[in-house]
Amino acid sequence: MKFQFATILGVVLVSTLIIASGMYVYTSAQSTIQDTTIDMSTQEIEAFNSNFMIYGGKQTGSLVKALIQRLIANAKVYEEEPEKIPSVKYVTSEDDNSDAKDWQESDEGGKVTSKEDDNWKENYSKALQTLSSGLEAKHTYFIEIKTGDKGLISEIIIHYDSNNVEYDDTDDNSSDEYDDDIDDSNGEYEDTEFTTQEIQAFNSNFTTYEGKQTGSQVKVLIQRLIANAKTYRREPSKIPSVEYVTSDNDKTDAKDWQESDDGGKATSKEDDNWKENYSKALQVLLNCLHAKHTYFVEINTGDKGYVNEVIIYYDKGEE
Repeated sequence: MKFQFATILGVVLVSTLIIASGMYVYTSAQSTIQDTTIDMSTQEIEAFNSNFMIYGGKQTGSLVKALIQRLIANAKVYEEEPEKIPSVKYVTSEDDNSDAKDWQESDEGGKVTSKEDDNWKENYSKALQTLSSGLEAKHTYFIEIKTGDKGLISEIIIHYDSNNVEYDDTDDNSSDEYDDDIDDSNGEYEDTEFTTQEIQAFNSNFTTYEGKQTGSQVKVLIQRLIANAKTYRREPSKIPSVEYVTSDNDKTDAKDWQESDDGGKATSKEDDNWKENYSKALQVLLNCLHAKHTYFVEINTGDKGYVNEVIIYYDKGEE
């Protein structure tokens, strides 16, 4: 009887220890996830914020759609770190007749991305995709970007009416002026080294679009490349070269782009003046692509691990 009691007691003790150790591991894991933002350096915070800050101020609907794609990609990268997923709100107006007008108040829209809903993490990306579809490509919106206590971007507000938004116009990121000239550093570059985490964050802006993609998705990729060139205008090594490979079946306006002085010669970085013409050349390519055609995107990395070349094929068969 004593032996039987001792056995039962031993089983209970072992079970208790297993449960306790399991709870410890779980708590430690949760603590690690929650504390990652505390361990971010100033440089890492700036690198994270730069993915979105370039869209601050007045922006066309096309660029707002590109911003939304970045937010969706960011949510995928940091799905276990919700503090790095900014809330998103949409402010409509009386003049707003777009499909996005009622998005903010809908259960599958702004209530999700503003992170007020308990299940926001499961529906965040889908809600943003719905907003993107409702925006007008040629309309001018205003993007308001806010940071939290830890310095990370915590909230992005998209205003339909860009003319009645109060903001601090001393902030460089609030300017709607676009400079096509990347090289504004008088030849002096600040080529900073990336940490492993920074390399992954940088690459995720482009690797999402690798493989077969519709023309619409390739256009978004090109918008990202243009925005990236503005962010890293003083670090040309972080501006990927871009090439377009045509085929006999290519009847689009992009067919001769690669060999033109204002096209591929600029974005492949072979031309001496590529820095001045890079963004303009990409915009020309973007306008030539067919939204419904299926392209193939090849993305290559350099010696330092980050993306340094993007090749867009009009026609590429199965590998």
